[in-house]
Amino acid sequence: MILAFAFSSSVWVVYYQIANEQVFYDIALLFLLNTIWTLLYDTQYAMADFEDDLKLPINTSVKALGGWIMPFNALLMSVLSAGAVFVSYFWGGITWVALIVTLILFIWQYRMLCQKAWEKNAINVFLSHIYIGGIWCFAIAMHLN
Repeated sequence: MILAFAFSSSVWVVYYQIANEQVFYDIALLFLLNTIWTLLYDTQYAMADFEDDLKLPINTSVKALGGWIMPFNALLMSVLSAGAVFVSYFWGGITWVALIVTLILFIWQYRMLCQKAWEKNAINVFLSHIYIGGIWCFAIAMHLN
């Protein structure tokens, strides 16, 4: 969780730099959504290392959640989807395309992770977040210009 906050803290600086104004609610929403997104992709990355983590005396989200790992993934995806709908409703334009791409990728990710050997699919699921980040970065940049 601390990692998610640390990765997301740059949202405040970058948004202010690009928009040249500080709109608290926009920044706070993007910060919150980015924190949840970071928690999601970090958890999915940890799913790939689950077998190795079982052999080590370390605490990971996957070990802590146990059988709740898939509902946790679904919860984070649902919250992010709702946030993306909210952002798209108010910002419009290209954010609707970003929302559709995000929803398609979330459905694909969940289906890949629901397969019996999710450890082997978790890296590809994790890597698919590159597309989500890229499309939303572009959509936010287009909205601010």
